[in-house]
Amino acid sequence: MAAAGGRKTLVEIFYDVVSPYSWLGFEVLCRYRHNWSIELRFRPAFLGGIIKETGNQPPAMVPKRGEYMMKDIKRMAKYYQVPLQIPKDFFGSVIRKGSLSAMRFITAVDMTQPQFLEPVSRELWMRIWSRDEDITQTESILAAAGEAGLPSALAQKLLAMTSTPEVKNRLKETTEEALKYGAFGMPAVVAHVNGEAHLFFGSDRLELLGNVIAQDATQTPQAWSEGQRFTFPHPATAGYRERKAEREDTEGKLNPQGQGWGTYQEWTLKCCLPKKRGP
Repeated sequence: MAAAGGRKTLVEIFYDVVSPYSWLGFEVLCRYRHNWSIELRFRPAFLGGIIKETGNQPPAMVPKRGEYMMKDIKRMAKYYQVPLQIPKDFFGSVIRKGSLSAMRFITAVDMTQPQFLEPVSRELWMRIWSRDEDITQTESILAAAGEAGLPSALAQKLLAMTSTPEVKNRLKETTEEALKYGAFGMPAVVAHVNGEAHLFFGSDRLELLGNVIAQDATQTPQAWSEGQRFTFPHPATAGYRERKAEREDTEGKLNPQGQGWGTYQEWTLKCCLPKKRGP
């Protein structure tokens, strides 16, 4: 953690809930922010716009890349302990329907109720990438908002905002900002270190990201110990000790049956999700 007087390194993550790798990167950075002394800033953007402007293609559209991606997602989801599952109709859910309506809703949340940005984003990922549910329908978006804790009347108001020029322009501007950093896909993670913006693509560059953050001269020397600089705890356990008090305070609420989660991985998974489902 940063010492008194030290400044946390700003790390921005540009993401779209249609991207499974964005979810993986999002969750791991949420866990690592407690270890790495970073100010994590969520930047909802539109992957479709980035693909169009850069001439890129979704990985699944290239046969061999698509074949590899299906295996890689499962492997990374298991390692990172994120409950990600590939939708049965992958092309219908991800490629054909897309995420524009969902990302406009998330943008409206970001503009007016930023305290709900993290849980609303997570709930929409949960719907498409864990429970194989449609995120383009109004009812689905409102249900996700409710799961994230947004009052129904407020969620309806935010949904109405999605058709306004203000929200549409904000999403476009954020997407253009990602492009200016050099983004060609998502997640696009930008670390601001020593006056320079460092772009990292994907959810598998965390060691390099951590190494760059450790070189931030604006942090006090106490912000990173030598052990922290190049030690990367398993992403499924990072931040457990820092949240021990929170765990003790909330365990009864999140697990009303009183059944303890027990392990570091179980607790971190609980932090990853809004609530525990099932018995």
